[in-house]
Amino acid sequence: MTKEELLREFLMDDLVEQKGYMTKEEVTKLKFIDHSESKLINTLKAAILGKDKGDSIDTMVRKLNQTLNK
Repeated sequence: MTKEELLREFLMDDLVEQKGYMTKEEVTKLKFIDHSESKLINTLKAAILGKDKGDSIDTMVRKLNQTLNK
């Protein structure tokens, strides 16, 4: 599964649309490299990139906290 497919898979959850983050149509058009102001999307991207790079759990936690605190 590519990074883009993984991001879309997470964002296709009904809860994302119910909470008003994105519609399913917006998710299908989303590219991994697209800029987003959403902390949810940026946090998911950081987690996917960390896992893809093979970062340790401690490193991923630090990066996710940095993303959430921006």
